Amino acid sequence: MNSGHIRVVEVHKIPQPEVSLELKVPKFCLANRKVRVKVTVKNDKDHNYPQDNAHLIVDVYNPRVGAKKVVTSLPATRNHSSPFRLKPKETREFTFSLSFKEPGLYEVHARVRKVEILEVRGEPKWDDDFVILSSGDTITLAGLGWQTVLKKIGGTKTVTRIIKCMSLYDVLLLLGAISAIISAVCGVLSLLIG
Repeated sequence: MNSGHIRVVEVHKIPQPEVSLELKVPKFCLANRKVRVKVTVKNDKDHNYPQDNAHLIVDVYNPRVGAKKVVTSLPATRNHSSPFRLKPKETREFTFSLSFKEPGLYEVHARVRKVEILEVRGEPKWDDDFVILSSGDTITLAGLGWQTVLKKIGGTKTVTRIIKCMSLYDVLLLLGAISAIISAVCGVLSLLIG
């Protein structure tokens, strides 16, 4: 039934941070071992970014591919950078340690987002471990004797890479297969030569 009313829907594009983002991860790793990943953020502009009261933060998380629900490494410590700003043409590199609890394929996501600092209690110690709590449009970073509350502004820019996490058993099987192939090739060569 048409009541003659027209419904107007406005679509707004959520602005992403205007920076370049790069993520470097190894091709494979061993289960239950820490893996270091590097995230590079670059300001291609001729002025400071972001401007006004905004800052940027970088975070990294690693869900397992094919998992029925996204489970990241817990506790979620050291997966966020401290809030920062970039000078004109400045490049900043961050290194994070991630854990992969069991063998399988994992996606490693690096995100950069603009935030506004709403509240700071105590003196933040960014080099120590801290806990991250995210609720709605706020992110709370808290450590021993300090807490910083951030408000998300706009969208995120994300880069994703795939990493294969192997068990020690998988590695030994692979090495055994390689040695069997080398042995077979050497056997064939010895027959051809001798």
